[in-house]
Parts: sequence; structure tokens; C-alpha cells
Amino acid sequence: MEHRWSVRQPQQCPVVVDTARAGTVAAKLRDIGIGGMFVETNDDGLVLNTTVNVAFSLGGEDERENFRLPAIVVRHMSHGAGIMFLDIEIETLRLLRRALYTATTSALDRAPLSAFPVADKPGISLPRAANG
Repeated sequence: MEHRWSVRQPQQCPVVVDTARAGTVAAKLRDIGIGGMFVETNDDGLVLNTTVNVAFSLGGEDERENFRLPAIVVRHMSHGAGIMFLDIEIETLRLLRRALYTATTSALDRAPLSAFPVADKPGISLPRAANG
């Protein structure tokens, strides 16, 4: 079952993954979305369910953004790892979104995230908690 909450885009850039267990792991970004990324590496230091910090840069030459985000390894393969971002601050989320979708920026993309209250939209119902 797919759990991503954004579409991933193919990208290629160096990624540095800091782990408590293996230290610094050099990797190459294969694809990225708002919620995470897949990195290619032959290093075995990216163990499933391990918290890490990922550092990378995105954007055009004139508007390059540097990111350092807390994350967790959610998939491990012989050639790389799936990494999910954790606890991203709203401003960092906006910068990441802008860096990923610069080519398709529209008035809707530039609107604040709070401008889209899903619960107020007719025909959209949110799941209710099992106990409430």
C-alpha cells in the first residue's frame, strides 16, 4: 500500500545522510517529494527504522535552497533506501515545495497552505477517530 502524500519527482544531486550508527553516509538522490526521498547508495549504514538527518540542495542555479531535515529510513534495499521526512516546520515545507515545483508555480501554488481547509470543502469528509 502506498503511503506517500505527494508525488515524487526524479532528481539527481548529492545527499549526505547523518546516522548515529554509521556516521556520515554519501548518497545520490534519485527522487523526492514533500514527504520523503529515495537515495542510492551502496553503504549498509542506512538501517530500516533508523532516524537520520539528510542534507541536500534543490532548485535552480539562481534560487538554490539548502535543506537539512530529520528523517527515518522506511525502506532498505541493496542499492539504496527510502527515507521519510519527520517534523518539518511549515516554513521549511514551503521552501521545499517551492524548490520542487518551481517550474509549475501558479497562484494556487503560492497561496499559503492554510488557504486550503479541506474540512470546509463540500463533498469531502475526513475519517473519524475510532474512539470519537
